[in-house]
Amino acid sequence: MKLKKLAALVCGMAVTCSSMVAFATVPTEKIGVGHITPGMRVADLLATAGQPEDKIGDNWYYINYKVEVDKKDLPNIVNEVSSRNPTLGSTGGVKIGQEAAVLNMAYGKADKVQKLGNIEEYDYFNHDYTRKMTFTVLNGVIVQIECEVID
Repeated sequence: MKLKKLAALVCGMAVTCSSMVAFATVPTEKIGVGHITPGMRVADLLATAGQPEDKIGDNWYYINYKVEVDKKDLPNIVNEVSSRNPTLGSTGGVKIGQEAAVLNMAYGKADKVQKLGNIEEYDYFNHDYTRKMTFTVLNGVIVQIECEVID
């Protein structure tokens, strides 16, 4: 009987400790800029956004954002999308120009925060770490959103 109690105590402590190390874990469908998401097919990108204004190497430039299509590793997939345009936001509803405090309300505590002077980068990952969303913040205001496939 004591062995069962000990096993139950150990399991309970393991669950308690694991819940203390929680991270944001953003749903994959909320990682994107506007209607463009990393991992989407290039055919879907073209159907949604049309032809880019310019193509330089793997980078496709649209009026409101930049898309990277890695022709070597993932030739038919959007690898990365980023924007600095205040009319766009993340697919989770956070917009460029908002204060950084909205990130905690929308996504929870960031998985990783890097600071360099008055610039901060807040990184959020999906559940299996195949997608990442980074918010660049300058003086407390979101100035860029970047979303990518992690390969």
